[in-house]
Amino acid sequence: MPVYKGENKYIYGLHDQGGEDLLIVNNTAKGWVLLTEEIRANPNDTGSKDYSNLADKGLGVIVRLNYGYYGVGTIPHPQQYDDFARRAANFVNYSAGARIWLIGNEMNMRDEQPDGELITPRMYATCYSKCRNAIKSLAGHENDLVITGAIAPWNYQTPYDADPQGVYPANKIPNGPVNGYFGDYIQYLRDMLLAIGSGNCDGIAVHAYTHGYDPDLVFSEAKMDPPYENYYKHFRTYKDQLNAIPFEFRHLPVYITESNGDKEPDGTRWPDVNSGWIKNAYQEINDWNQAKNQQIRALVLYRWSEADAWSIKPKLQVQQDLQEAVARNYTWDPNVQPKPPLEIPVHIENISASLPTNPNLPPYATRPESAIARFILHHSATPPQVTPWRIAEYQTSQAPTLRPGIAYHFCVKDDGTIYQTQPLTTISNHSGPYSVDSVGICLIGNFTGAPPPQKQLDATSLLLAHLSTKLLISPSANTIMGRSDVEPAISSPGATWPQWKDPLITRAQQYVSGEIAPPEVKPGYRARYLNHNTPSVMPVDQTIAVNLTLQNDGIFTWVRGGVNPFHLGFKWFNAQGEPLRFPDDLNFRASLPYDVAPGQKVTLNAKLHTPNAPGTYKLRWDMVHEQITWFGDQGDPGLEIDGIAITPVEQPKPGEIQIQDISATLPTNPALPPYDTRAIESITRFILHHSATSPAVTPWRIAEYQTLQAQKPRPGIAYHYCVTDAGIIYQTQPLTVISQHAGQFSADSAGICLIGNFTSAPPPAAQLNASAALIAHVATQLNLPANDKTIFGYSDLATTGSPGATWPQWKPTLISKAGALQGDITPQPPAGKIIDHYMLFWHHGPGNWADIDFVSAIDYIGAFAPTVGFSVEEAKYAQHVTIIGGPGGVPAEVDDALRAAGCQVQRLAGKDEAETNQMLYELIASGKPF
Repeated sequence: MPVYKGENKYIYGLHDQGGEDLLIVNNTAKGWVLLTEEIRANPNDTGSKDYSNLADKGLGVIVRLNYGYYGVGTIPHPQQYDDFARRAANFVNYSAGARIWLIGNEMNMRDEQPDGELITPRMYATCYSKCRNAIKSLAGHENDLVITGAIAPWNYQTPYDADPQGVYPANKIPNGPVNGYFGDYIQYLRDMLLAIGSGNCDGIAVHAYTHGYDPDLVFSEAKMDPPYENYYKHFRTYKDQLNAIPFEFRHLPVYITESNGDKEPDGTRWPDVNSGWIKNAYQEINDWNQAKNQQIRALVLYRWSEADAWSIKPKLQVQQDLQEAVARNYTWDPNVQPKPPLEIPVHIENISASLPTNPNLPPYATRPESAIARFILHHSATPPQVTPWRIAEYQTSQAPTLRPGIAYHFCVKDDGTIYQTQPLTTISNHSGPYSVDSVGICLIGNFTGAPPPQKQLDATSLLLAHLSTKLLISPSANTIMGRSDVEPAISSPGATWPQWKDPLITRAQQYVSGEIAPPEVKPGYRARYLNHNTPSVMPVDQTIAVNLTLQNDGIFTWVRGGVNPFHLGFKWFNAQGEPLRFPDDLNFRASLPYDVAPGQKVTLNAKLHTPNAPGTYKLRWDMVHEQITWFGDQGDPGLEIDGIAITPVEQPKPGEIQIQDISATLPTNPALPPYDTRAIESITRFILHHSATSPAVTPWRIAEYQTLQAQKPRPGIAYHYCVTDAGIIYQTQPLTVISQHAGQFSADSAGICLIGNFTSAPPPAAQLNASAALIAHVATQLNLPANDKTIFGYSDLATTGSPGATWPQWKPTLISKAGALQGDITPQPPAGKIIDHYMLFWHHGPGNWADIDFVSAIDYIGAFAPTVGFSVEEAKYAQHVTIIGGPGGVPAEVDDALRAAGCQVQRLAGKDEAETNQMLYELIASGKPF
């Protein structure tokens, strides 16, 4: 988490300028100053302020931009949002000393709203976003922080309908004073952020007060009266607000921009006593920050100015309380990362895709999960043996009013089994108009005469707790309801509902708060293997790529990172059922591409190393929770494949070389620019290396080390080929890649790594023979001789130990074998002429190619439409080849190589580029390409 320009590491603060000396100790600034400005909405107004005197002292500076104050509107009417944003940008542009801007204040309170207009979360989000975009578009202000206005705690005055864009539900608690409703101030904050959208916000302001200046009220656990009985009454309202912040916003800075004790019972506003209220307030925020919660960077005391009776300026005892708090040196931690939402594990069988539907009806509408605000419970009014499939069948094909699918999102059986029957995003019409913002949960059975059995109640409370944490909904009587609560004419979930409602809600609350640990649910580790392409026959002692698709059928999310990640591994068993052992570098694990939640599917690209002896084996794929358990040890059957044949690898014969191209599967470093490329014709030699490792090391491990772990990481593996001690040849980079295997000698060479350490002993015969065959094969492709003028060890060219101290011993043998093998290889022309006409240009590396010739040939290309390129090998597949330029570009021997491949060749090469251009235009004029 960054520390932004204009911030201060201490949490102390004052609302208004003038008392900043209380925040400066021994020339060290320990806090913040917040200032408010009424700027209105004249887009041509460039009025501004200079806050440099505060910033130069090292104080954090926050400037609140208001359209107006009480009765006028903290933000204007919607038709003025654009002008207000322009005015805000003008103010910022011409002001100095500030980099943090707060837009509006207590938007959910009637006195802060423009005349005759409620400010809904969507309206505020629109205004805020326009201001933020306008400010950040200013040169030099791209990294300014534009933070959201704080809500008014305990305020009921803004009930509102569901978001017109579908992001949040209606906020209307019945029986209130505003058109029959209360507004939920905590939901207002959550909905405001959801409407703004993650990634479109720089910080969040909140307010926190007590009702009186008794210092113990700062720590009070007292709650509000209904309908807010789940919310704090005093200072800890800040916790309700921060707990409502969606997880995707929890990395953002938070500032408490107003705080005091409001009024004493006798009406006194901030009595002049050193009661310890201020010290307790800062201790409370420090305790919150020290617990690694979302960091509160400032607690700003309201206020210094004598503009109202809360002024601290004339109150020396209050100032002393602040100075004693400042002496405690409370700071916030920029390195705290957001805590993930609490997870309540519960085993849910998702059968939604398998239930009957009615294809003749339009499907249900959908919604974002953020639009869900409550849970509505039902009973099926049937015997408990009825299944969700039977309910779905009745509702979709037999009921008086047919539905497109089952009406409920979840069904809970009497034995505690939980079935998910609709996605949460489905508006499944389980409760008429109340379905839009609710989750429908059906307890299978009839509870008219008796409550549900305990197992069913326990499972339902656990499900409610699970969904509450997932959807960030506080479980209460306002969010957990029976259908009869919203539609009194309907008896569901049974006449006994009042008996078991409160115990059900209380248990869900206890799970969410952590007061009661949820029961362990089995199975915890389960993987279902949906698809795979494991071969039934594989070569001995090789690494094979396999794709598998799995589904998480357990209760635990498979986490891809951290200390104990989840991976896919493998185990081999011989004919006697004994497990085989592999060295660590061959005991591969497949990493997950993302966290996989219960019920979610994932496709993995796994590596599998085969046994080192021919025979018939059994393979078991198994998930592993690293350093905790293999899934198989917890009863998971895994994926077992019997009778896999492991076959010997035949050594390559002259002219029959086998090369496995694995270049696309190897690790790379995406943070680095890729290697440069070259024309294949620019390769003039081979440079040999050894890996200086055990021969068991694989190209994947070499690539992993060179790209991620080496002191100087590379974009990709450094070698074009790797040869194992068994004579297996892997292509690890395309020849067109300049892979920096040999420093300054890389541009014109192919790098070949013999895996092993040849300091004391030469490579084994199989490895030496395969390397010679590889060189002969590639040299023939490149029209190079395989001899001592083209084959080098890296130590021949630079001061290095590679390819080992024994290189002089086996160098002559390698060169002799490669030359002899090349003599046995007869270059074959391509099997067929799949290209009619190929135009060949020269290319000697980035920035050094036939760019002028190419421009000259544009009209020729437009007239005759040849295939255009830089590859001699491609050109061999053409019936006709036109070479542009003299032998300094495309070498003269290429003409003979192309003719040997059966091509008709013409070279257009004037004494200079102008003459070559003239030759091209004469052919265009003649209407003939040759």
